Amino acid sequence: MKATSQENGALIPRIHSLAGILALISKIDPGFLFIQADTNLLEGYFVQFRYPGLFTNKADAKMALLAPKRICLILRNKLGL
Repeated sequence: MKATSQENGALIPRIHSLAGILALISKIDPGFLFIQADTNLLEGYFVQFRYPGLFTNKADAKMALLAPKRICLILRNKLGL
C-alpha cells in the first residue's frame, strides 16, 4: 500500500496501520476504498492476536488469510504489475 503512495509522489508515512495507510492512498484514488473491509479485518488481527491467550475460529481465520490476497490483487492491478 505504501508503494501506491510512493508511485504517486506522496510522502511515505512511518505508520503500520493498514486503515491509516488506506486513508492516505484513498485520497489519491478513492477506488482503494474497495479494500477497506479487508484492511479493517486485518487491523483487528494485528492488535488482538499479538499476545498469547487469544484465539479465533476457523472461519474467521480463513477470512483473515484471504484478505491480504484480495488486497494484493487490487494493489498490483492499480500499480500495473
